[in-house]
Amino acid sequence: MAKDKVWVDCPVCGEEKSMEFRKNQVFNASNEDFGKIKVEGLSGYFCKACSDGFFDISSKNKIKFAISEAKAKALSEIVKAVEVETIARLAKELHTSKTYAIQAMREGKVSSVFVAGEMRPFRKSIEEAKKMYLAKKKKKLISH
Repeated sequence: MAKDKVWVDCPVCGEEKSMEFRKNQVFNASNEDFGKIKVEGLSGYFCKACSDGFFDISSKNKIKFAISEAKAKALSEIVKAVEVETIARLAKELHTSKTYAIQAMREGKVSSVFVAGEMRPFRKSIEEAKKMYLAKKKKKLISH
């Protein structure tokens, strides 16, 4: 599992010993595709001089999930029910487990929609994910 970096000096403004760990931070985002989101209860290192900072891994994951959830809600208004697929189909197409398929949707790597309160992939998102999977596989073969 990845470990969070302990920041001391600010890499943005160069101020020495200016980074402090802060809890209960808020992340706001707005996008025409998914509207506005607000994620609370985040933590990370922020500069006392320039106020720039870095969220820790747990907070980054909360932000990724909030964004993918907002996108899924927005796409639920557009994608037709006949286009919705199962998580098992996504896992099969990507040659992976259902657990990883769910994780990929939660992280926004695979677009999804909400059906009966659950995130589910749809045909176009599976096709896009499969193209990315095949491209990565081809790149690995070429580099070896």
